[in-house]
Amino acid sequence: MAHTKETIGTLRGARRAPAFALFVLASAAVFLLLVLVVDSRMEIIRNSDDGHYFSYVRSAVIDRDMDLLDEYERLGITDYRLTPAGIPANKYSIGLPLAVLPFYALAHTAVLALNSLGFGLESSGYSIPYQLSFSLGSIFYGYLGLLISYRLARRYYAEEAAFLSVSFIFLASNLIYYFVREPFMSHLVSFFAAALFFYMWSVTREGEGGKRSFFVMGLSAGLMVITRQQDAVFLLVPILDGAIGFFKERRLPWFLTARGLFPFTAGLAPAVIVQALVWKLIFGSFLVYSYGGESFIYAASPKIVQVLFSSKHGLLSWNPVIIFALIGLAFFMKEERRQGGLLLAAFLLQLYVNASWFMWWFGHSFGHRAFISAAPVFIIGLAALFEKLDRKGLIAWGITTAVLLSLWNMVMMTAYLSEMIPYADYFSWKAFFLNLLELPDAVLRKLLSLS
Repeated sequence: MAHTKETIGTLRGARRAPAFALFVLASAAVFLLLVLVVDSRMEIIRNSDDGHYFSYVRSAVIDRDMDLLDEYERLGITDYRLTPAGIPANKYSIGLPLAVLPFYALAHTAVLALNSLGFGLESSGYSIPYQLSFSLGSIFYGYLGLLISYRLARRYYAEEAAFLSVSFIFLASNLIYYFVREPFMSHLVSFFAAALFFYMWSVTREGEGGKRSFFVMGLSAGLMVITRQQDAVFLLVPILDGAIGFFKERRLPWFLTARGLFPFTAGLAPAVIVQALVWKLIFGSFLVYSYGGESFIYAASPKIVQVLFSSKHGLLSWNPVIIFALIGLAFFMKEERRQGGLLLAAFLLQLYVNASWFMWWFGHSFGHRAFISAAPVFIIGLAALFEKLDRKGLIAWGITTAVLLSLWNMVMMTAYLSEMIPYADYFSWKAFFLNLLELPDAVLRKLLSLS
């Protein structure tokens, strides 16, 4: 695709990586501030999803086993069952814990080193340095996700459009919430893995990078699948791309060539093996459906309208910037028909999977958290829209709209954190708009309840 020669003057020559680093450092600072204000006991990790993820890492590094009973008792996790292996079950995948384990191990090493100098720090694996290493490690992957998404968008669009797109998907979607409030969840790692996967797909389909590119695509695919299993649907994108190429261009698909299949498999295998070994240690079997009792009960009648528009974490109603990203994806499809169609298919597959799940709103969630791994798709779409607006001389309107959507996102986050918007239930949009002036009082009540 030919890049536009037009530029957005005030952004010409901006250095992108430091700009994204500034976003992330500010997010980390807000996260630490919220830890001080909201988690006054300095307990970041609790007894929900985060506690289950954290238990993996603590047990592996400190106890060097997968018996999570000690961790569950310490974190107050009580809703578990014993597996046939006689140890507590953990239904969550190993991707996030595996990704942040080096940060946790580094924190443990630092604590032990300081203790050897007489500092007397707690080294049980639960104290604030350990919990911070877990959370800040996840934020680091979120930063890489932003950089890689920018590079992905740059493969198709001008520097300024790509930068604006990444910036406003960060600021105006629920992505920012998982930087500033809940980085201990799996979403930033899943965002990073998906961004790297889609980027490497774009590289390999153009014949760039050789076997190494297929290997990295396999690595990213492995991490993506063992972080959030629903993201396995993204694997269909390069597979279908290769199949379409065979029928249209008579070109042997990459997954039937030694050049593509072997390095991809070599990259994918380690993650799959680690997950299988963890399941073996905990459940006594290499292959397990760990979400026993939870299933896709709406597969025949997916809750698509609710997922998109409901007040209960509707993807588009909570974060309307994604509407503009999907409009832009249509422009992308006009210029890159096959790639755009496959990216749209990836989003629609995610939509179907999420809308089929028994808890289609995904519990406590700011916006619809199950779509954060689709953020690279939204970033390409929004970049296409910004470039279109730039060509037509309407970029100022686009930026103004994106800024307003970002400000609205901040209002929504504040309302969510203060529980003016319920964590996991419906609410009346009309009543919310009419009562917006009460938001400061709601924030004050929330703060007083924490004291």
